[in-house]
Amino acid sequence: MSALNENAVTVLSRTTGVDLNSAVATELMRVPYGFKAIINSVVIYGADTSLTTASYSFGYNDPDYDNVIANATHTELVDATVLVRLPAKAGAKIGVSGDQFKIIANTVQGAAATVSIDVLGYLIKN
Repeated sequence: MSALNENAVTVLSRTTGVDLNSAVATELMRVPYGFKAIINSVVIYGADTSLTTASYSFGYNDPDYDNVIANATHTELVDATVLVRLPAKAGAKIGVSGDQFKIIANTVQGAAATVSIDVLGYLIKN
């Protein structure tokens, strides 16, 4: 791991083409061996359609994937020119080695809908 990932809030992962019209969870990052991950926020951008219906949550190794960012609809994502930054909730889970950080659409958009997602945070050596 680079020192930047350990000493500053930085982009830990960037995932494009995340399908918000699918109820299957999408892995955004995996915590590297020997580290813990603190997720500060996620930034969602590049929506290829106006997201009027989709609700989604983020988390680790949990069927609901909501232990970092709770389920919600974000209708401000009207097209590719806007973004939304979602902070980690109070009491968010800390990821440990091997944990998979995922997004899941709890309510799908109902039509083709993809976005890009950056995961921001930092790593701590065990």
